[in-house]
Amino acid sequence: MKESSISLIVSSVSEAELMNAEDLNNSLKHYGIKTKLEPDIRNAIRMLNNQVSASTPGIIFGSHYVGETIFNEYDFSFDNGII
Repeated sequence: MKESSISLIVSSVSEAELMNAEDLNNSLKHYGIKTKLEPDIRNAIRMLNNQVSASTPGIIFGSHYVGETIFNEYDFSFDNGII
């Protein structure tokens, strides 16, 4: 990723005991990973949506703590039954 033109949009959710977005962003930059900091996860999802196209896919990854926000933005659930 260091040599790539790809950059990560870094965000977090305040409701969970996760690393905050700024600390995560700084940690990734320390390793030479290109990032864009967006502390509000809803804005981060909108930023990603604006960059996605048929030739430029987008990936959202993280903890289950972001699941509700993803569900609300895309209107689908990751819960497919008994976990």
